[in-house]
Amino acid sequence: MEAWQKNLFPIVVVQAIMMVAFSSMSPFMAPFITELGIVDPQAVKIWAGFLTSINALFAAILSPYWGSLSDRYGRKIMVVRSTMSIGVLLTLLTVHEDFQPAAAAPDGNKKVRSRSPLATFRLFPVVAAMFVVLFLTQFSVRSVEPIMALYVEEIGAATTSLNTLIGAVFAVTGLTQTAGLLVVGHLSNALGYRKLLLITLLGSGLLYLPQALVTNVGQLMLLRALFGFFLGGILPMANAIIGAMAPQDIKGQIFGLTSSATFLGNFAGPTLGGIVSAYFGIPAVFILTACLLLVNAWLVWRRIPREGPSQVVS
Repeated sequence: MEAWQKNLFPIVVVQAIMMVAFSSMSPFMAPFITELGIVDPQAVKIWAGFLTSINALFAAILSPYWGSLSDRYGRKIMVVRSTMSIGVLLTLLTVHEDFQPAAAAPDGNKKVRSRSPLATFRLFPVVAAMFVVLFLTQFSVRSVEPIMALYVEEIGAATTSLNTLIGAVFAVTGLTQTAGLLVVGHLSNALGYRKLLLITLLGSGLLYLPQALVTNVGQLMLLRALFGFFLGGILPMANAIIGAMAPQDIKGQIFGLTSSATFLGNFAGPTLGGIVSAYFGIPAVFILTACLLLVNAWLVWRRIPREGPSQVVS
């Protein structure tokens, strides 16, 4: 068994635990805010968006810094730092890394190229394009999360089973997202990262629009299930493109930069989603999100080269 295969299982477990921890709060933020005494519908939507997104703002600010450190000291130590008490033991005991720092400079000092985000964007235009793609993707996906509970209630869910239905709406999306990820991963070698990214973005955008028109929870769950299948392929294909095009010695910097885009989307999506829903209604958020995902697909079609991504950056 190769080293990457030995690393895959513990990394998947650590990532799964982290995602469970981070995502368990979002579905029930709006009901919790109501329990705290905020009863005005507009205020609940705005606060739900803000509280769901605020941690992502600080993650976005720090991601490039951690990415740069990973190029100097190794990726494993950065995983340990980020997971800390949740995954620290599993990572230390089971993940193996043969980290090779950058080659020594003529004077004997080891140096890693470090660039500002703007310099990176100028030197690698595709990184700038993928930054926007990741930002818009996360903005779109996260914009409805803080208000989904209110939407389930608005379309007629029974009060006695409201929390169960809210959890089910999120759960069905996650299950089909996992299935979509597996299918996309299987097809990636045959169809290519760019084509699959286009397909998943188009499918997600087209399935978001009718969610604004549902009249009951069953319709919403069906559309969320179909949407999740396409959603599962977006981030893996986007990150595969970035990984293929990034030079090895600054791969951490580039992933840190694109991770900032993801976290900025996580911050801006819930915040603006809550504001838009407060003033224009919850369906307006679904319509806005659908449009952004379709714009995202257009951006990939125009800005990501058709040839292999490994040729984009020398």
